[in-house]
Amino acid sequence: MSDARDKSVPDEHHVPRVGLLCATLWLAVTDCQTGDWLSQDKRHHHKFLNDTIEHVDKNPKSIHPAIKKFEEEVKNDTRLSMLFGSMFAEVRLQIPRVLND
Repeated sequence: MSDARDKSVPDEHHVPRVGLLCATLWLAVTDCQTGDWLSQDKRHHHKFLNDTIEHVDKNPKSIHPAIKKFEEEVKNDTRLSMLFGSMFAEVRLQIPRVLND
């Protein structure tokens, strides 16, 4: 997929199309494609995430019973707990690279 470069976005804020979604999700996969609907300006991405976090912080809701039950299952199953811990440990390894982009 070619990157139809948006010339109005400064170089330091430009996000190429390939790899953006994976970087946003902090995954190590490199050949994702996002499509032309997603902004090439990482300032838009940061604003969206910050606005979403602010909205959730200001409008807390209780956890859905199905999620609460799943949480208890993970806590009570040693293997599931270990796998979840490993998954989040891998994500933490990717965070500095993504946040510095």
